[in-house]
Amino acid sequence: MRRSRGPGMASSFIVCGLALGLAACGGSTDQAALASSTDAGNGADDNGSINAEFRLPSGTASEASYALTGPNGFRQSDTLDFDGSQAIGFLIDGVPAGDGYTLTFTASSSDGAEMCSGSATVNVTAQMAAPVDVTAQCTGEAAAPAPVGYGALDVWAALPQGVSFAAATFVLMGPAGVEANGSVAVDGANLHFTLQQVPAGTGQSITLDAVSTDGSETCMAVSAFAIVANQTSETMLAAACQ
Repeated sequence: MRRSRGPGMASSFIVCGLALGLAACGGSTDQAALASSTDAGNGADDNGSINAEFRLPSGTASEASYALTGPNGFRQSDTLDFDGSQAIGFLIDGVPAGDGYTLTFTASSSDGAEMCSGSATVNVTAQMAAPVDVTAQCTGEAAAPAPVGYGALDVWAALPQGVSFAAATFVLMGPAGVEANGSVAVDGANLHFTLQQVPAGTGQSITLDAVSTDGSETCMAVSAFAIVANQTSETMLAAACQ
């Protein structure tokens, strides 16, 4: 089963192994940069967030930086640890609600041969997460072609104990856009599922969203990963809830 290319189109990945226990599973969560925020005098109820993904068209990066500018002189910047990946997903929290923010990224390839940058505009709504996807444009020596083939992704996620969740949704992003999306069952605070026929390569990411059964908790987690052809890769997510 091959993927459907292009943003917003889901391919027919196989989801299996739903709701297996997570308590005995160890390991560390892939790095997701959580930016510090500037309140700019607004109350917490007037703030929103930006769920951002930045990716290179090919190749990998070790580090990048972003700058967020917006209304009333708002400005925030930080560095991002790509950790040898092609893409990174992260959350910028505590952003005052308003229209016309500009999010700009710069990065260099891991071998230093290419300089890459990209930007997007975004409107921030109070108590909401605005999605932003930016694919960089690069100049310099072309990177090596992406690996060819398919592998599998084993996903483990931890949701907070004591809150009841019936289901969660996921979006799998690749260099060409949305590779797959769907919903999975949750057994208490444990979540485990496997995606088959994932295109091999680096710089892919998965975003998980879950809402408690009573609607009082909204949780999100983002993780970047790489797929090796004919192998099963593993990624672990720790959801942040509010």
